[in-house]
Amino acid sequence: FSLIFSFLSCRIQIKLLLDKMTSCHVADDPIKKVAIFGGTHGNELTGVFLVKHWLENGTEIQRTGLEVKPFITNPRAVKKCTRYVDCDLNRVFDPENLGALCQLISTSSQIFHIKDFANGSFYTVFFLYVYVTLATDVVNLFLSANNSKKMSEDLPYEVRRAQEINHLFGPKDSEDSYDIIFDLHNTTSNMGCTLILEDSRNDFLIQMFHYIKMSLAPLPCYVYLTEHPSLKYATTRSIAKYAVGIEVGPQPQGVLRADILDQMRKMIKHALDFIHNFNEGK
Repeated sequence: FSLIFSFLSCRIQIKLLLDKMTSCHVADDPIKKVAIFGGTHGNELTGVFLVKHWLENGTEIQRTGLEVKPFITNPRAVKKCTRYVDCDLNRVFDPENLGALCQLISTSSQIFHIKDFANGSFYTVFFLYVYVTLATDVVNLFLSANNSKKMSEDLPYEVRRAQEINHLFGPKDSEDSYDIIFDLHNTTSNMGCTLILEDSRNDFLIQMFHYIKMSLAPLPCYVYLTEHPSLKYATTRSIAKYAVGIEVGPQPQGVLRADILDQMRKMIKHALDFIHNFNEGK
């Protein structure tokens, strides 16, 4: 049995590694739920202004068959016009801060991933062993949920806010999470219009970014790839199935420039147009 276990373990590890190396992310189903985040950093005012405007009048961001929700992510920091209150909201969307629910979902997804792979009788013994082991972990996580971090006044404000956002737009790594989140940022750097991509194999976002770039031309639009082989991103937008960071500069903190606002506004327009066209099969 130990020889069979070792052999199957090796086979599955190799298969998962090859899948990770060769697979691409392609959206098969229509995009239904989109969120536009502003104020993740409270002193980056373009996203704050646009989201507040769309909350009052969201006509320009609505598309047929698409739910688009503008949202102020860090209202206390926005009110103080500061980057954050206690800690950076854009760094705390990890399982440790989001709580046991996030860990439960992550472990459950591992079970179903292995279950899909182990579909032949040759793998039955090993599959049952792994399934029982991981199922036990899921149960333990569920039972210990009450002992995990909770939303209390003892936690930093941004951690509590992250848990609230994860509840509204996630849970992270689940099928119920929003399809796309656009997170709007400014920078003092002369980056112009920049789209932030976290996965070079995400065909859907690559096509979207190409569409945005072509639509903005001759205005330059850059793509900043932040891919890392082992780093799990804890950004605000990472709770969505497709995370899109939008960075436009230069703009000083606490200042609103009309030209920067117009550029970011056009980027969102073209992104939503692409999603609409994708859903229509164009």
